[in-house]
Amino acid sequence: MNDTPLRLDRVQGNVVPGFVADAQALLALRIVDPAAARSWLAALVPDVTTGAQVYACRAEKSFAGPWLNVALSHAGLTALLGTEPGLTDEAFTEGLAARSALLGDDGHPEDWVVGSPSRPVHVLVIVAGSPQAVSRKARQVLLRAAESGLVQVWSETGTRLGERGAAREHFGFRDGVSEPAVRGLPGGSEPFRVAPDGPQYASPGAPLIHAGAFVFGYPRQHPSHPVRPWTPASAGPQWTDDGSYLVFRRLRQDVDRFEEFLAREGERVAEAMGWAPRAAAESLGAFLVGRWKSGAPVIRGTANGRPDNDFDFTDPPDPLGLACPGGAHIRKVNPRTGHTDQGGPEDTLTRRILRRGMPYGPPHRAGDGKDRGLHFLCFQTSIVEQFEFLTRIWSNSPSAPRGGGMDLLIGQCRGGMRAAYLHGPDGRQVTVSTAEAFVVPTGGEYLFAPSTEGLRGLAEGKL
Repeated sequence: MNDTPLRLDRVQGNVVPGFVADAQALLALRIVDPAAARSWLAALVPDVTTGAQVYACRAEKSFAGPWLNVALSHAGLTALLGTEPGLTDEAFTEGLAARSALLGDDGHPEDWVVGSPSRPVHVLVIVAGSPQAVSRKARQVLLRAAESGLVQVWSETGTRLGERGAAREHFGFRDGVSEPAVRGLPGGSEPFRVAPDGPQYASPGAPLIHAGAFVFGYPRQHPSHPVRPWTPASAGPQWTDDGSYLVFRRLRQDVDRFEEFLAREGERVAEAMGWAPRAAAESLGAFLVGRWKSGAPVIRGTANGRPDNDFDFTDPPDPLGLACPGGAHIRKVNPRTGHTDQGGPEDTLTRRILRRGMPYGPPHRAGDGKDRGLHFLCFQTSIVEQFEFLTRIWSNSPSAPRGGGMDLLIGQCRGGMRAAYLHGPDGRQVTVSTAEAFVVPTGGEYLFAPSTEGLRGLAEGKL
């Protein structure tokens, strides 16, 4: 299949192929003087890192950076343009704070540390690379922004936990194991494997997705065919081509509370699940996530396996969630080639997102009371049908995509009781429930990451 090559000299580098960094700073700014902000943006555009530049750095095994990307909220675009930007995604137009209740979030947006209604984010600058390079570049960006009258709303730096290629999140689980592959990248569209009547794969477990699922101006993933392209993705105005919607969520992780829950509930259900008491907490955590902390999927049946993405929930068949619970996190957000409440695997392919997050806060030490969590970042061309769908329709649902209860890791219920259902070796259902939230949103925004040409047009007022 001749896929449309991505214009990587225009697409921002954290969209495709994504930054690979030890540190990543997020700088949230508010525009006060639009004319001064345009001048600031014009001076910043030459520093914006493209996908082509990231590829070149990867080829040289150079990860120090600094790499820089820029995204703007609906209010930020409106301020720079002096009029409605005309982008068509209703979630982007309304903003994350206004959609918080719809997402079932615990807490109130007014209490957020970033992106609250009283402290809106107009511009988000992402700086990535080595900690030293990120620190220097972030200070430089903030100084120049202040000189141009932009107000610093918030800033925070996240750092990778663990070795590059073996990173973990604060709950201790291997992260970044499962990512889709984007068609149209250099060497990225030649299938590694073709499933009968199913998707093509770029590497084990990484289905090839048409670029329009993530970047505007390219063919989208067809909703009823796993390989065939569909109509090009459009955000509305032509200048948005080669851009992408960015979802930013600051998610606080309560590691102590999660571990206490696993110990308590693990002990309670150990006998019914056939777990040794000493391994009950670890086993319960793995079944709620769908992977052991090593990254090995529970459907493989061993805690000592290697990180593995080459698996499915249909081979061997597991329709009832006996090997991997239907409510497990990885099965909620990516049912793979299994059928769901929405239909076949073709629909699931249209829901994929490109995750680009980074943990923030110090590594966990029991009882230290430190604020830690995840700067969740993801790119897509429909916030409503991709990120919000995965959150509202699947993670927060007790019955979708294939039953099994809610996602107890990230699912939100606005203070209500959440339950997930496991099955013991005799097939008996075991219920695990809690009113506790282990992951709590504490900020964020919906943004648009334009192409480098789009950023220049915004800076010059020529759109």
